[in-house]
Amino acid sequence: MALVENAGSGALTAFVRSFTDWLRDERAKRRLKNMLRDRRYRLATIAQLSAVSGADPSKIRQLLAAIGARPSETDLDIWTLRPPRVL
Repeated sequence: MALVENAGSGALTAFVRSFTDWLRDERAKRRLKNMLRDRRYRLATIAQLSAVSGADPSKIRQLLAAIGARPSETDLDIWTLRPPRVL
């Protein structure tokens, strides 16, 4: 009986942990979108974005790709939501 109780609590813990991770990512995506839509920060560095969202740089890159942001053509540490210019 104790094995079943431990398995149930373990599954519940895993579910809660995955839900909190998802919620944290959604909040970080919202913060990143808001920052990159602001006129003052249309271009922002990974360090700035990391400070705003509270995530590490590797996670920031994943979140930026998820919201449709793209890196600058000249510096991969600068990101924007602007579409690329076509000449």
